Amino acid sequence: MNISVDRKEFINALAIGGAMSGKNSTMPILCFTKIAVEGNLISISSFDLECAITTRIYSLSNDGNGEFCVNAGDLLKALKSLNSDTVEVDINVSQLSIKHKSGIMEMPIVEANAFPNISEGHKDNSHLFVLS
Repeated sequence: MNISVDRKEFINALAIGGAMSGKNSTMPILCFTKIAVEGNLISISSFDLECAITTRIYSLSNDGNGEFCVNAGDLLKALKSLNSDTVEVDINVSQLSIKHKSGIMEMPIVEANAFPNISEGHKDNSHLFVLS
């Protein structure tokens, strides 16, 4: 799957949507942030078993739907190091590649099937924040 997205919008959405990742070590998957692509809508979510947050942005273009989990901190560092307005992201089975003027940055991704469904995981004593 290939995604083209505005770099600044992606950085802002990842900072918000990934805010809960890494705060709960009882489930290793919660160290990651889930990114789901459906049509031109990209949803970025994190969950710490008490609070969940999701934010959404639109891609400039993409060639498919899918979802994966990534370390939000690592992805943020990579995106902030670039100076282009648009970012091209290629996702395959085990890695995410960011194409830029000087080359390609790669980082591992994890399948999203182990990430809790936030609507199912939302309990009476937890908080769900959805930003659109």
